Amino acid sequence: MDGTPPEQGPPGAEGVRDDATRRAYDERTVQLHEARGALAEAVAALRSELADRRAQLAACAEERERAVSEADSLRGEVTALAGRVAELDAALVLERRKLEELEGTKVVRYTKRPRLFVYRLRARRWG
Repeated sequence: MDGTPPEQGPPGAEGVRDDATRRAYDERTVQLHEARGALAEAVAALRSELADRRAQLAACAEERERAVSEADSLRGEVTALAGRVAELDAALVLERRKLEELEGTKVVRYTKRPRLFVYRLRARRWG
């Protein structure tokens, strides 16, 4: 080789190399500033989206709590209504037994034809 160290160029080229290095440094600095700006915009957008998601989560949690409390109250109503249905079923069974006893009596058996005749007359008159 020519005996010059590798970090030094030929004499007179130092000014050119310094200008090229400075331009490359300035370009790289501009690129870094642009990248930082873009990264800051991305972080701001992500933070905004995260805040929106947290607000949605809070709204969903409130809605869930309302639904759970409503389900609990409805469960109580259903239990009360189930008890009422059981009471009405028992009363219905009792009334059916009474009706069966009444239908088996002589009064009902012997008045069946006259009652049917009256029902037909009413149907012709008002039907």
